[in-house]
Amino acid sequence: MFLALCDALANWRGEITNYFSRRETSGFVEGLNNKIKVIKRRCYGIYNLGRLCRHIWLDVQGRQVLFAGH
Repeated sequence: MFLALCDALANWRGEITNYFSRRETSGFVEGLNNKIKVIKRRCYGIYNLGRLCRHIWLDVQGRQVLFAGH
């Protein structure tokens, strides 16, 4: 168990230290991936690619555009 931890730390050392040295995370990418997964689940059965793209655009940008004046 301890050796596996040591191996993981050695393999991911650069990525781990990036957070501490520059506060870089993959949070934005992880959030976007999660949002797309949720959209895919909600849009199950939509076979029109244009309609699927509109759903994705509305979830990512549409709320900002629709509610910008409020």
